[in-house]
Amino acid sequence: VTLPKTMMFISQVLIPAVAVCPTGFAPAGGKCFKAVGTENVTFTGDECCTCEPAYQYCQSSQGSSHLGTKDEYQQWFDAGNSGPTSFGITSTMAGRAHWLTLQSDAISGYGWYDHHAGCGFCCHTNRFLLCVAPQTAPTTTSTTTSIMTTTNTSSVNGTLSSTSTTTSSSTTKATVTSTSATTTTTTVGANCTATHMTCPVPSVASGTYKMLGSENATECLMKSSGGELFFHFAIGACNSTRVVRKASDLVEETVTLIYRPPSFGGLIVGNPHPGAAGAAAVVTCTCKSPRTAVAANGQTKTAETKLPEGKFNVKGATEFKVNFDMYSDDSFETKLPAGGMLPETLQRLYFKV
Repeated sequence: VTLPKTMMFISQVLIPAVAVCPTGFAPAGGKCFKAVGTENVTFTGDECCTCEPAYQYCQSSQGSSHLGTKDEYQQWFDAGNSGPTSFGITSTMAGRAHWLTLQSDAISGYGWYDHHAGCGFCCHTNRFLLCVAPQTAPTTTSTTTSIMTTTNTSSVNGTLSSTSTTTSSSTTKATVTSTSATTTTTTVGANCTATHMTCPVPSVASGTYKMLGSENATECLMKSSGGELFFHFAIGACNSTRVVRKASDLVEETVTLIYRPPSFGGLIVGNPHPGAAGAAAVVTCTCKSPRTAVAANGQTKTAETKLPEGKFNVKGATEFKVNFDMYSDDSFETKLPAGGMLPETLQRLYFKV
């Protein structure tokens, strides 16, 4: 089978909106923050100064920001930040007093600080301010890209081989900016039986995991129970890879699970979809089992002990033997020889007593 030598691909690329902060601000918990030392604020008087310039500084000098509340300071601290000096001046007020935080704790904090008679010591060098601004998101843009590919490709026995490829592309925009994320691969151990595998996968808010090579097979789809996500399937029913390791005398059965984000009708270029936070892009699930087993025949002898009432616990006065044989199928015609090796493809054993 020979594929066409020239193919045209046209796709629409969506550039997702990324929340941004004003210059000098850093994001944390959906807001933007900037810590400022009191040396940047113009106060009047000596060290016993009024606090009004501190209360107004963020709004007057830092664009659309405001002086943070007690809770906003704590939100910033919880993101792993700490103040540049010992105490933070907040906009949380009780009468004339403002709440003063510690360097990395707003909830317990220093407490209420009353700036009575216009003396609030807000200009002291051990104080700092935290300006808070909202994040802004630019409008999502899109670009239509056409790609012309000339190739000489053939298929032999289901395997594609390409000998040469030339690609040219054109776009309606001069620049398409995207961010890249590192693909993570997680290896998990399967819960195995002689006939089935169960593979756990990370929880995701949206999207799903698909089994590579068996994406549309009903018995190979992701399942859920009790809030847990997993795959449960019969060995051999889905696309698995079997590797025999003679040195360790093990057989490994492996499947590859790929995270698929929800479809939005186009190719998404940019940060990973929010639903995939913490989700591994690839999960490999492996089941390990012994490569060999031993079948043997034995005998069981019943002791001729008497019950308390004087009766034998078996009928008759002669000895008898119990035979235990193993078979590879349910016809029970050919028993497995003692010390024999089981074939790798054998999944069940049958016993006859």
